[in-house]
Amino acid sequence: IFKDVKTDNQKINKAVCFVSQATFGIYLFHESSPFHRYMYYDLLKAQTHYSSSVNYLWVILYSIAIFAMAFVVEVARRYIVKGMFLFYNKIKESKMKQKKEGN
Repeated sequence: IFKDVKTDNQKINKAVCFVSQATFGIYLFHESSPFHRYMYYDLLKAQTHYSSSVNYLWVILYSIAIFAMAFVVEVARRYIVKGMFLFYNKIKESKMKQKKEGN
């Protein structure tokens, strides 16, 4: 969807790419059953607003809240995984260096 977005503003391009990369992770996170149950019933208590006269407003607010929470988790997950790979590569390089010095 976002691959065809073309603008002259580099900041907008970076923001669109950043959000679009997280969207699939957000989808997977949202579709997980434990998260779904916890988010709707425990955290947001969505069932209390089903019969509300402004139900459409709650749906919009819930959608924004769920996207924002899942986005934060996805971004944190990305940084953690990136840090793990950097740490692993440093250990691997260190072991290779020690092996070369030992020979």
